[in-house]
Amino acid sequence: MRKFNFYQTFTGSFYNPEAYRDVVNQKKGNTFGYLVLLVLLCSIPLMFAVVSGMNNFMKNEGAFIIRQVPELKISNGIISMDKESPYFIKSESGEILIVLDLSDSASVSQLPGNAKVLLTKNKLIAQQKEGEIRTYDLSKIQNFTINAEKI
Repeated sequence: MRKFNFYQTFTGSFYNPEAYRDVVNQKKGNTFGYLVLLVLLCSIPLMFAVVSGMNNFMKNEGAFIIRQVPELKISNGIISMDKESPYFIKSESGEILIVLDLSDSASVSQLPGNAKVLLTKNKLIAQQKEGEIRTYDLSKIQNFTINAEKI
């Protein structure tokens, strides 16, 4: 069996099964470390792509969405805002993303279009997947304020 140096092992790990055999047989004790290093090195381009995509989103679409967020205050479990209810947060294309309806009668079944989030008087309701709805009870929050500037 041929011994590989680090560079040969690394490049061979993409196409040569002998490279993995060499790691296991010749570099005892370093197998796990080698695999961790290989995963980290291969993840670098993905990390750059994710960070670049998030940065691009936040500069464009994200900033547009965040500017629409009204000041929301939670006091003794009751939410209030400085806009008239119901209030809609939309994408640049005009699609409704978030509904802020502080009435008691609001329900997720009444969400318009592709909206996936509903904020009611004391709950945050989010549709994760088709048929999966999560409800977060905000009634235990005593004092909290959020607005576009804080976000």
